[in-house]
Amino acid sequence: MRKMAGCLVCALMLMGCQTDFVADQPTVNEKKVLAQEKLAQTARQVIQGWLKKKEYSFQLELMSGKRCFTGKQVADNWSLKDAASQKLVMRRNGEHIYAYHDSGTEMMTVKQAGLVSPRDHLSFVLSVAGKFRQGPAEWVNGRRVDVIEVDIDNGKLLDKLKQALFSNETVRLPVNMAVTYKLAVQDARQLTRVTLIIREPDRGQVQQLTYQLM
Repeated sequence: MRKMAGCLVCALMLMGCQTDFVADQPTVNEKKVLAQEKLAQTARQVIQGWLKKKEYSFQLELMSGKRCFTGKQVADNWSLKDAASQKLVMRRNGEHIYAYHDSGTEMMTVKQAGLVSPRDHLSFVLSVAGKFRQGPAEWVNGRRVDVIEVDIDNGKLLDKLKQALFSNETVRLPVNMAVTYKLAVQDARQLTRVTLIIREPDRGQVQQLTYQLM
């Protein structure tokens, strides 16, 4: 009986120890890392979901709406028209880009043309993304949307430029240049707007373009 009582006391003590045990809580920095990883995962899922769309329309605004274009994406191909005149400005057909001017038509390769369509930019974000952070909520078409801000990693950007130029020459980015994409996400899954902001504080310049996705 004494042995049984002793075992029972030990068991109760062990149960008490297990009940009182509290796991180490994550530090503030660990919480930040976990939050950024979750945000990055959400952003990538939203982008990848949009890239699966085969056909959609979009609007492009330059210089805060001073110049506007309407566009359509069909798979990898796209077309861009001046919003006011509805004249065709640029289009992609396969591996060639055509730019239409008053003086004639200019033909370029995809690499020469750079990033033009929303699909171009979103694929670019996936390949050169740096930090992800939650931005202030915004309103799109009368509806509140969450905003994920993506800072582009300048090292990855530099590597992309070197690959595009096919050159062994030294390539440098402007000093203190910062490139940020703002992704407007509705209902945690639907991408509605993509804004690119390029800041060059040493030159006092800020460039911005915005895609409204439809």
